Amino acid sequence: MLITNLKELQSYREFQTIAGINQVRTAVVNNVAPAGLTQIQTNRFNQKFLNNEWQVVNTPLDRRANPAHGVNRLIYRPNNRISLIVAYPDEREIYMNRIFRDRKRGMGVGLQAFYYQVALSYLNIQKKYTDVFLRSKGNYEIQKQPFKKVVRPIISKTPNERWNMDLIDMSIGVIHRYILSVVDNFSGFLWTRRLLNRTAQTIVNTLQEIINANYPNGSNGTYPRLLQSDNGGEFSNALMTAFCNNNNIQQILSLSHHPSANGKVERKNREIRKKIKAGFIRQNANNWNATMLKDYTKNINNQVNAKTKLRAIDLYSVGFNQQPAGLPVNPVLNNNSTQQQMQDYKRNEIHNRAVRLTNGRMNAFNVGDLVRVSLFNLSAEYREIKKSRIGANKIAINYSPVISRITNVYPPNNNTTFVEFYSIAVGNTSGNPPPLGEPTWTVGNIPILFSGNQLVPAGNQVSIIARSIDRANQMNRRN
Repeated sequence: MLITNLKELQSYREFQTIAGINQVRTAVVNNVAPAGLTQIQTNRFNQKFLNNEWQVVNTPLDRRANPAHGVNRLIYRPNNRISLIVAYPDEREIYMNRIFRDRKRGMGVGLQAFYYQVALSYLNIQKKYTDVFLRSKGNYEIQKQPFKKVVRPIISKTPNERWNMDLIDMSIGVIHRYILSVVDNFSGFLWTRRLLNRTAQTIVNTLQEIINANYPNGSNGTYPRLLQSDNGGEFSNALMTAFCNNNNIQQILSLSHHPSANGKVERKNREIRKKIKAGFIRQNANNWNATMLKDYTKNINNQVNAKTKLRAIDLYSVGFNQQPAGLPVNPVLNNNSTQQQMQDYKRNEIHNRAVRLTNGRMNAFNVGDLVRVSLFNLSAEYREIKKSRIGANKIAINYSPVISRITNVYPPNNNTTFVEFYSIAVGNTSGNPPPLGEPTWTVGNIPILFSGNQLVPAGNQVSIIARSIDRANQMNRRN
């Protein structure tokens, strides 16, 4: 649900007092502006309230707060998707508590997300009130998460083009429980399933069950074109490879100990954990079940993105709609925007975000230049060392002692890649660069590519012996 004029609606002075809201309510019922206004004030009042977007409706008890204000409530209803009750000032706390205690909407969310959840149901509860309310809750304060910046954007143009998949370990002691999380990269729509084990067969069966299930519990028979996960044994195995091959899915395995390479699903995993922990605190018990997980997943899919003001359920659709190479016209969204318009808006936002994230100084190289490669992109052991330590200051060696040579330059196309990438030929542990005829480093005849921020000029030989990645890892482990 998109409310493009929310900020304007929240600023109406008539809603600052009980008398002001009652005056508007009476005017809407009688379809006449209040007496005593100047002509200019009357015209302005008519434009704001007597425009067929406001109604006075007999409202159910579960949507009211203070019975003193009666059953007939002022509601903003510009179309059949939007229905917002105007909250009286003395009802704000009650309404916010309802959202906060709703496991499907208010559990484990941050300041901005909580405000949008309140704004999806009520007017006249501004962000300054929701911020004060949420900061007063100890559950929120003890759950705040640090912010991590995305540095390698992944471009998706349509739902079901790329899915990201991961496994969350929720084991306690000898009791092993897991959550399989699958997220559509374009829309951010999430599916989750509770598992009792993480065998390859269980993962494949559960993924097939998600695909077979009706929307929104599954993708209604739609398979992704790309399926990305880490290269853990539960995903990198013959069963998963056969499943992908049989269903025309390209499997992509990201680097181990490199969560940002699969960042979309990692962020969803943090949200799932956050909501489960919020449930622990609220229930005063360390337990969760499949029903709770389903509610938490619905909660996440209903959250309003702070930048686009869109939800995953607004953007996701079953099936696969191949998009042309260029960008669609960026539409101006309003309360009656179609899903196609919202998806086009999202396509432009993804593209602009990718440009913004990659718009910065990077090392540039030419064919034949000698370089060293970041160990983070070469060594799983290095990534594990860096992940297990506190900060990069624990690492002594960040780039490979081995010298490589640039063999080809791949320019950006401003569509799927936004920076130059480079292929390399690799030298040996003697510290000498590779000979001019050394072939490009490939995997399955596909060159391994590096961006400029993953390479540095080689300089002269390093002092460590042997000049190998294993030796660099050995030295890093000692810090």
